[in-house]
Amino acid sequence: MGPNADWDAALFVAVQEGNLAKAGDALASGADVNARSPHGVTPLLEASGQGNFEMARFLIGRGADVNYAGMQEGTPLMLAAFMGQLDFLRLFLAAGADANLALRRGGETALHMAAVAGRTAAVKELLDGGAVPNVSVRSGVATDMLDGGAKVWGETPLHYAAAYGDEEMVQAMLAAGADKQAANAHGETPLEYAGRHKRPRAVRDLVK
Repeated sequence: MGPNADWDAALFVAVQEGNLAKAGDALASGADVNARSPHGVTPLLEASGQGNFEMARFLIGRGADVNYAGMQEGTPLMLAAFMGQLDFLRLFLAAGADANLALRRGGETALHMAAVAGRTAAVKELLDGGAVPNVSVRSGVATDMLDGGAKVWGETPLHYAAAYGDEEMVQAMLAAGADKQAANAHGETPLEYAGRHKRPRAVRDLVK
């Protein structure tokens, strides 16, 4: 490895240790704040994955890309939404994260991921941050958003909210303009998703 690669490795170690001083030294010595691990992880993704808010804020201040989409599981914002990390989600949005950025392969957005994970508070933050609720994922593409290598079939976030969210989540999406008549690639609406997942009557009534 060359000297820069050595410093990139040192930066990842510093992030894993949560050592801001070492991270600063690595960057000052030539480390790339947007370096990628063999798995496509950046220092910012590493910091947020470990729940180290101060490290994440430090890296953003040094130029970390909040819209990095080179890891197939998602961008920093998407992963924060999926995990319900509201402090990180707010940090990324304030730093310019695109609330409507979609993954190239499957078309998933942060709003899809928050809905799949049942993260109502994250859904609200994303909607307040400009997330559009009527974006459809692609069709027939395997996704890391769902367990077991399942495929997406053109769902909107409301499909997933009807299947996995609560009344509050569904209401927030509808208030933001979500189309409850939107159909996936098989012609199924959010109401049919709510029925398939045996959701409470109150949820089903909202998407009728």
